[in-house]
Amino acid sequence: MKSCPPETAGEISRVCFRLNTPAEEGTKGSVPGSDTTIKDINIFAYSKGMLEGEIYVNDSESAEMEMTAGKTYTFYVLVNTGDIDAPEKESDMQTYRYSLGSLQDFTDRGIPMSAVKTAGIKKAEEQVELLLSRLIARINLRLDTRALPGFRVTSARLVNSPADVTPFISASMATSVMSGDSATDEDLKLLNSGKTASFHMLENCQGVLLPSNNDQWEKIPENIPDGKEKLCTYVEVSAELDGSVGLEGPVTYRFYLGQDETSDFNVFRNTENDITLITTEDGLDKVSWKIDNSMLTSISVPVIAVGTDGYIFYTGSNGKFIPVKAGSEDWNCVAWGSGKYVAAGNKGAIACSTDGIRWRSVNAGSGNWKSVVAGKDMFVAAGEGGWIGYSYNGTDWQTMKINSSDWNSIAYGSGKFVVTGKSGNYYGSLGYSTDAIHWTVSSNTKYQYIQNSVIYGNGMFVATGKRSGYTGTSGCSPDGISWEMNTRTGSVEHTSTGFGNGTFITAGRNEFLTSADGKNWTSIGKAPATDCKCIAYGNGIFVAVGSLSSGSVICYSSDTKHWVKASDNIEGIGINGICTMQ
Repeated sequence: MKSCPPETAGEISRVCFRLNTPAEEGTKGSVPGSDTTIKDINIFAYSKGMLEGEIYVNDSESAEMEMTAGKTYTFYVLVNTGDIDAPEKESDMQTYRYSLGSLQDFTDRGIPMSAVKTAGIKKAEEQVELLLSRLIARINLRLDTRALPGFRVTSARLVNSPADVTPFISASMATSVMSGDSATDEDLKLLNSGKTASFHMLENCQGVLLPSNNDQWEKIPENIPDGKEKLCTYVEVSAELDGSVGLEGPVTYRFYLGQDETSDFNVFRNTENDITLITTEDGLDKVSWKIDNSMLTSISVPVIAVGTDGYIFYTGSNGKFIPVKAGSEDWNCVAWGSGKYVAAGNKGAIACSTDGIRWRSVNAGSGNWKSVVAGKDMFVAAGEGGWIGYSYNGTDWQTMKINSSDWNSIAYGSGKFVVTGKSGNYYGSLGYSTDAIHWTVSSNTKYQYIQNSVIYGNGMFVATGKRSGYTGTSGCSPDGISWEMNTRTGSVEHTSTGFGNGTFITAGRNEFLTSADGKNWTSIGKAPATDCKCIAYGNGIFVAVGSLSSGSVICYSSDTKHWVKASDNIEGIGINGICTMQ
């Protein structure tokens, strides 16, 4: 900047203006250029309330004017605003409004700035230093999406961005708004990598409009005084969920700016405002103006679910669970194979269906069937009292009693059927067969720990149960004959086990564990429902069914970590078994 040497005071003084602005620069969203550029300089000089001098220059080197020595002036400065006509009366400067036509004005002119200073002119040459203040605020936005995997920002923008400002009065309140600064492609990359993107707006101080509010969810348009909600600036962030948390599709977040989250709507000039939007699964349930999830859809897979009092549910075309009745006995399990669904239940009840809607009921013995599996072009059921049943068509059954154990679960893999259960109070039982007719059975105290559930996957049979003190236990076997025990698997008894996408999953009361090999298990946190009864897998989705106080709930997950409850829970009916619809 040019400086002026002091001289003896005279009647006319040459006043040189030195314009200063803070040096920092930052990312600007769609606002390009530097926020330290100074051009289009307007300087107005008032004395005793009247205009006595004005200049308009394009660079600060030329910013000077002739004034009368011995007088006191108030200097008003506007830069990067184009050529401004000054009012004759100084009082009119207090209400003067600078208006933007669009964000393009920032591009064409630069960041608007102003200054006011009163100075006495005493010498023949004077230098007046003016510290400019930006009339804009910088909004620094960052997203924390760690609790919501699969979240990708697709757009971010300021809405109700102020279109006018009073440059010479602080805490300016916008009287008109426009489309605001929005994220560029580079900004979206920053936001999606957990970094900060910045947006600019003119000062907009609408005040404290909700003084008695203490709830951030109530800082919404319908609670703001009439008309004001259209002048208060807010941030809108749109994103896509990829299904990692069981939901997919677009979601939009909106929140008003201000000095707090509940009542204040002031955004001051020449300030930086740091905002972190934290996204969570729980937040998606808070449907309001602030979070629009109306276009999200649940990641789900059609299922057949069997339960108490003869009820069987299938997933309809609308995603709802539709009930049908097949007899009156409790159904305990269901399996798919050879183009048919087969359900098995108490008192020898068997039902067969090709579509999950129309069922043919038959009887196979009189015991309670606990588990059924398809394999080798046949269905095999296992139940209490050592009973085994097999059928090649799902309706004609042969039954046999292979011992006195209560069989809880049956699996098929690598050409072999494997059953697990209990024999008395202290012994567990394991059995295996290659044809479901000839069985080898062994009862042993070590098997009591894996008596609840068995599944096959990754070339391995995996069974789960409990030890004393209800500590979870698992065992694994490549052939169903020789077993390696894992003496501690989780902290509770595990009653169901599933396999899909290379992952074993086992569940107990409020606890899920996963494993890639059936030996080393990792807790994935609290189960979505108590007393998980069954886990199935199909079309890339895990399905779990469990108990609620009022009935049962079916949950879905694409990664075993994030579970979404089905849109309608099944009230008053216990669901015991589930399989995916084919």
